[in-house]
Amino acid sequence: RPPCASQSTKEAVPEGHDELGTLPELIVDNVVELISYLRRLNDDFIESPDAADVPLQPFLQFCVVYMMDLNVLSNPHLRARLGEVLETLIPQRYEENWNSQRTSSGFGIVPAHSFVRREQLLSGGNDSEQLSHVVTALLTAFVSIELAPGVDSNASDLGTITASASGAASAGAQQATPSSEAMETATVSFEEKFHYRRPMYACLRYWHGKPFYDEQFKRLEEFAIKHIDSPRPPLLLQFLSLLINDATFLLDEAIGLLAQIKQKEREREAAGGR
Repeated sequence: RPPCASQSTKEAVPEGHDELGTLPELIVDNVVELISYLRRLNDDFIESPDAADVPLQPFLQFCVVYMMDLNVLSNPHLRARLGEVLETLIPQRYEENWNSQRTSSGFGIVPAHSFVRREQLLSGGNDSEQLSHVVTALLTAFVSIELAPGVDSNASDLGTITASASGAASAGAQQATPSSEAMETATVSFEEKFHYRRPMYACLRYWHGKPFYDEQFKRLEEFAIKHIDSPRPPLLLQFLSLLINDATFLLDEAIGLLAQIKQKEREREAAGGR
C-alpha cells in the first residue's frame, strides 16, 4: 500500500523512510525500464482495458518521493530517468502531430489516444498531496543532474538543493541532512543532461498556464524572493540559472550548425550546384 502523504514532500515518505535508501537501486531502475518499454510498445497502454485496474496514484507518488528525497535515491541518473515515468503520466506529448492524431471508429473520426485517466490524475482536483509537490520534485531532479561528486560547500550541492526544496515545500519543515553516500553522488555527462531533461520539459510544458501548477511555481517564487540573499540559492533560482544556461548553449550550437549549413551550400554552389 502506498504511504500516506503529510504536509511536506519529505513527510510524503512513510515514517522511517530512510529505509527506502537501503533498497537496491535496481528496483527503481526496473520500474523505469518497464514503464519505458510499455510506452515504446504502446504509448496509450495506461488507458487500455488491460491496465484499467492499475491505479496511477502510486506511480505519481513513486516519482515525487524518489525525485524529491536525495537521501532516498542519490544516483542522479536514476533520479533523472524518473522524469520519463512522470512524462508517461502527462496527457499530452511534445509533438503537436502526436497530440492531434485521429483514428477511425464506429462513431467516426476520434482522437487516436485517450487521456481520461491521466487527466483525472493530474487535474489538481483530487486533493493529492503528492501532486501538490510534483513541481518541486521535478525541479529538484532537474537541478541535481549537474551535481559534482564530493562537493560539500558549492552553491549547487546536494545540501543546498535539499534545503531549498524542503523550504519551498514547507517553510516550517525540519531540514534534512544529506547522507555521506548522497554527498558522493556521481554526475551525468554534459550531453546526457539534455537527454534526461527532455521529458522534464514535456512536463513543464503541460503544466504551464494551469492554475493548480502555477500556484506551485508562485510558492517557489515567493520562497526565492524571501531567501534571495541566502548563501544557499533557492531551488527556483538554481533552476532558472540552469535553464538559461541550457538555452544559451543550445542556441549557440544551433547558430554554429546554421553557419556550417551555409558553408556547405556555398561549396555546393561553387562546385556547380552538385
